[in-house]
Amino acid sequence: MSFRVEDGTVVIGANSFATLDQAEEFHTDRNNEQWLSTTLTDEAREAALIWATLWLARGPFRWIGEVSSSVVDRLPWPRTDAYWHNDELYTGIPTELVDATCELAGYHLTSPLNKSGGSGKQITGVDVGPVSISYFGLGSRLREMPAVNLMLRTITRNKGSRLQRRLTRG
Repeated sequence: MSFRVEDGTVVIGANSFATLDQAEEFHTDRNNEQWLSTTLTDEAREAALIWATLWLARGPFRWIGEVSSSVVDRLPWPRTDAYWHNDELYTGIPTELVDATCELAGYHLTSPLNKSGGSGKQITGVDVGPVSISYFGLGSRLREMPAVNLMLRTITRNKGSRLQRRLTRG
């Protein structure tokens, strides 16, 4: 698979929200030694960015705006009617999404996003007496990454990418 970055112009076959240069700058600013390691190849970095983008594209996020009618690929950005808090329209790929992609790519190096943890079992809900809470999507993985939640707060609905929960009474 080739590495193609979505830049907001609807790049056919795009599979990353961030370039290698953007990721390099992001991880340099945060002194992420693993990402900056001289033993890590550009191909491994590209693969991490692809997995991070895929995770964001298929994750439990409720993005602001609407998918652009010109989008023919699987990525949820670019979007139309996506406005900043000051009513300024987002154009291209938001910096918040690029940063979240870079953060997740760094996370992928130590805890691969394409593998389930431990035994493959994941908490999908909790029952306490007559109350039951069910988690949708990537619940436990998302709680491990509060930095990603904070980065995406301004471009997701409900002021964050909180898990969608259903509360039912038994």
